[in-house]
Amino acid sequence: MTDTSNKNIEKKAHRVAICAASLYLANLLLLPIIASILLLALYRHNRVLRSHLANEHMEHAIVFSFTANACLLSLPLLQLFSPADLILLLSISITWLTLFAGFSILGIHALAQAINGNLPWKANAILPPVRASYSAYP
Repeated sequence: MTDTSNKNIEKKAHRVAICAASLYLANLLLLPIIASILLLALYRHNRVLRSHLANEHMEHAIVFSFTANACLLSLPLLQLFSPADLILLLSISITWLTLFAGFSILGIHALAQAINGNLPWKANAILPPVRASYSAYP
């Protein structure tokens, strides 16, 4: 009976990880603020799920989602209020496109990892863990 409940928890954790990565991509590509709110609701609803996989995917998706929102929404505001210098406007536009592509690649990678049932970043090679309780040090 315990084996069946563990498999159910693993399946739910797998689905939650895929949902978190999908909502992160939806935040970038479709519904910027609404997907972030849905991601927070997913985290609030599933935070008691005792799965390292689901928690890591949800927490990384939330951190990247709000970081992407801050970066990608502040650059157009900077462009709006900057003087009408063509070089400055082009450099801000190129920076925005580069950031957007980078955040999209991170989201695609996280979704692929979630589908495969892996952590968002293997051995946290790219970023350290979001919470200190997941670190390798006691």
